[in-house]
Amino acid sequence: MSGRRPARVVLRSLWHEHRALLIAFGFTLVVTLLLTLRLTVHAIYWSRHRDEALAEWMTIGYVAQPYQVDAPERGAAVEQPLDLTC
Repeated sequence: MSGRRPARVVLRSLWHEHRALLIAFGFTLVVTLLLTLRLTVHAIYWSRHRDEALAEWMTIGYVAQPYQVDAPERGAAVEQPLDLTC
């Protein structure tokens, strides 16, 4: 044998000795996976809707997204100030 401990033993010792660190790592892993999924979904969605024809239902922000129009330019286009937090 090479002296390696089984993964179950290692995880059990980590859980008993470094519980907070293991919980923080798990939380970070879950958040990272969710953000990766969100990035993938947005990339696929916007790649398919890049050159979509304008329609009445589309909001200013929806139209500005594929054309990369900044918030101040959107406000000038509709002649009213827009919330710059979006």
